[in-house]
Amino acid sequence: MKTGETIAEFILECSIRNYSPRTLKSYRNNLNHFFEKQLDGELEKVTAAVIKRRINEYQAAGLKSTYINSIIKTLRAFYVFTVEQEYINESPMNKVAWCRERIPIIKAFTNDEARRMVCAYSEKEYMELRNKLIMSMLFDTGIRCLELCFLRESSIHEGYITIAGKGNKERVAAVSPPLRRLIVKYNRVKAHYFEEKKIPDSFLLSRTGRPLTVEAVERVVRRAGEMADIDNTIRCSPHTCRHYFAQAQIKNGCDIYTLSKLLGHSNIKITQVYLNSMQDNDLLQKALLTSPLVNM
Repeated sequence: MKTGETIAEFILECSIRNYSPRTLKSYRNNLNHFFEKQLDGELEKVTAAVIKRRINEYQAAGLKSTYINSIIKTLRAFYVFTVEQEYINESPMNKVAWCRERIPIIKAFTNDEARRMVCAYSEKEYMELRNKLIMSMLFDTGIRCLELCFLRESSIHEGYITIAGKGNKERVAAVSPPLRRLIVKYNRVKAHYFEEKKIPDSFLLSRTGRPLTVEAVERVVRRAGEMADIDNTIRCSPHTCRHYFAQAQIKNGCDIYTLSKLLGHSNIKITQVYLNSMQDNDLLQKALLTSPLVNM
């Protein structure tokens, strides 16, 4: 079996299993790039030693361990498929270890910086109000950028929103009273703004009535950072807003298991990164709030 043909069959299988377009693209790119010299060769000849040499080439090129591990993850999924199809007897990935990753220290916004970014936009007209709502939802729910773009009118409820997360896993996020007020006002302004135009079911719309894109949300956050004069050592992105949400929840007393579900993490180890990134002063303040003697 040719390696390239097997990759094409694997991508087709993933498509049938309803994997997201983003995952399909990632799998395809990772596999084609990794096997670029073996695409016309026999799959059986790609041994664990061949794979390890290729990984070593990535390391020598200075690629980050997180990126290399994303490729290893793709390879593991690919070889599970090839064993299931009985194209090979055993996965060579059984003999390939993960790359050791450096635990990142995540620098998020302070409460004051988050407040300034939300207040950077007014409520005077549709686009300003929409942008303010985007910032508020990112900070108050921890929603991912792509998940925000995929929100539908039917996703919005009285006290919560339903989020279609990674792997088609649905979760809920609470809607606080301030966020609820903005949603109600946004829906009213939006209905008036598009009253003579047929619009899609998407909750957040562009100026012309189209569903929002990831790039558009990123521009909204970046512009908010500029207007709020945020320190240039902090990356003003939707994912940094998600970092803020996670660390704020921990500081305010949310336990790590609940937070993991709120963030839509498949593994609590992912959530622990946010805890590890908290500053010593934050941990001391949290410890005082839960002091046994104080609460005795």
